[in-house]
Amino acid sequence: MHSNPLVSIVVYNYNYGKYLSTCFDSIISQDYVNIEILFSDNASIDNSWEIALSYSRKFPDLFFLARNRKNFGASANLRNCMQNVRGEYLLFLASDDYIKPNYISTCVDMLQKHADAAFVMVHRLVIGDDGKEICEAPFYDNSYKLYPPSQAGVYFMSPINPCISQVFYRTKAIGTTRRETFNDLFYGHRLVDFQLSLQMPIIYLKDALTVQRVHNESDSENITENLIQIIGHYVLNHQFNAMMSSYDFNISDKKFEKSFKRLAEVSLKYSVNSIIRGKISLAKKYWYLSATIDLDTEQSALGKMVREALVTNDASIIEELQQSEYAKMRTVSYRPDPPFEKI
Repeated sequence: MHSNPLVSIVVYNYNYGKYLSTCFDSIISQDYVNIEILFSDNASIDNSWEIALSYSRKFPDLFFLARNRKNFGASANLRNCMQNVRGEYLLFLASDDYIKPNYISTCVDMLQKHADAAFVMVHRLVIGDDGKEICEAPFYDNSYKLYPPSQAGVYFMSPINPCISQVFYRTKAIGTTRRETFNDLFYGHRLVDFQLSLQMPIIYLKDALTVQRVHNESDSENITENLIQIIGHYVLNHQFNAMMSSYDFNISDKKFEKSFKRLAEVSLKYSVNSIIRGKISLAKKYWYLSATIDLDTEQSALGKMVREALVTNDASIIEELQQSEYAKMRTVSYRPDPPFEKI
């Protein structure tokens, strides 16, 4: 094991020029220096490519640049970089996000100390258009080493890491192949993470070391608008269940059934947030999607309240929803499923 291993940072981009310098600067200012930056642009029509070129000229030993002649999609963008990855460790960083100065050094230290671990997952901050970083409670109540199937079972119930930049991989653990199935295009990394969590321990750090930018042009916003946040996870859980069938952990059936109740609740949460944002048509879609996944939605207290808000547009009900826990970020941290040990 090398004492100063190379870290590959894959930055993929489409029309995020206004955020790109912040992303690059956060990498260059890391307190860990043995890095390479692999950047791929998906035929952006803004100034993204010019920005990337300027950084490459200034730091020629750090950058590998690739550019698609047309927008071939996110998978093609990532392939441009994965074919050239040389690092022992690997981070995928969305070009509208950025990382804290000790992100790389902290994660390298963890994977050096825990040679059997597949990846490190860190907590995140969220930043909006106002430039203020917002912190929600970490998913877990402490930093842990999670042994199979601890993390795998939780993936049925929650994404845990909504931001791809929260996961720092051991490169040889994930390989370089990607498929072109529906869920691989939108949740490919989640499938990889799930499989790794069945095979190897993973490290969870409660420290917020990456910052996810929330804005109207983000990939997260796009998949929220087209319901993939719920439809994709519905399909994903069926894939998880099939993948787990070859492992002898005896947790799949219980988690699988409970996951759909949870997914219906999450769909209602999206409905609540859509109402608050004035997107009534989208709110209705999420309400009906929730009721389709779980028929008990219509009789639940929240389901009735959301339904009434959609029918009456009553300001007092909308205000009540806005003050509810469903409109807020996570405030409670959880203890992991066994087996695990505190770090």
